[in-house]
Amino acid sequence: MSAMPDAPRAAAGGAAPDTLAAEHRALHQETGLRRQRVIDALGAGSWPVAEVQALLAYLHHEVLDQAAAEERRLFARACGSHADPRARQLAAEHAGLRDAVDEVTCAATDDGRDTGRLVRALTDLDDRLGRHLRHEEEVLAGVAEEAGARQDAPHHAGWFLLSEGPVLDLDALPTGFADRVAVDRLTRLRPGEQVTIRSSGRLDRLWGLLQRRLPGEHRWTSVVEGPLNWEAEVLRRASG
Repeated sequence: MSAMPDAPRAAAGGAAPDTLAAEHRALHQETGLRRQRVIDALGAGSWPVAEVQALLAYLHHEVLDQAAAEERRLFARACGSHADPRARQLAAEHAGLRDAVDEVTCAATDDGRDTGRLVRALTDLDDRLGRHLRHEEEVLAGVAEEAGARQDAPHHAGWFLLSEGPVLDLDALPTGFADRVAVDRLTRLRPGEQVTIRSSGRLDRLWGLLQRRLPGEHRWTSVVEGPLNWEAEVLRRASG
């Protein structure tokens, strides 16, 4: 995701960083900033066309689509089925969020320009989003714990969560699977999205694997080149 705070690195004892919660805080904060701009415009006596468009664009591209994709992948890998009732509940919450976003759209484009309706829609959206993010953290933490206890696949839920932040620390991943998890993460970057890769070992092999998977689609910029640490910024090139 773009515009996220740096994820904390894993502790020496191997504890997983609270990446999901950090991303959720950033999502809610970014959404809140755009929501406040809409309210500020209303308070200044102008109809917030541009402000609403910016809010809706962020919600669609950074909140709704990404959250649904994360949960589909995580439940498929950790539980082996989308029939898990927890996944169905989260999907129902996503539907409610989309309804709330649609109501904001309708309130903002209504020719009557009903300020009260728009404010109520924004409040409902904020409430739904906050409740959903908290619930999602609880559910996915349980899924990660179940999968971590099994240790049955290189892409179990705990490793997936470790890979989802804007900083990917290869040393926090199990030896032998770090490159595979990193390539998977980098192939899922959207055009224009960037991730920082850190490691105590050279990153040449990872770059080679990524080039073979998606030749020419990423820009790789070395930031630190040893001798004790290596770091690179990897950007998915914009299409077109």
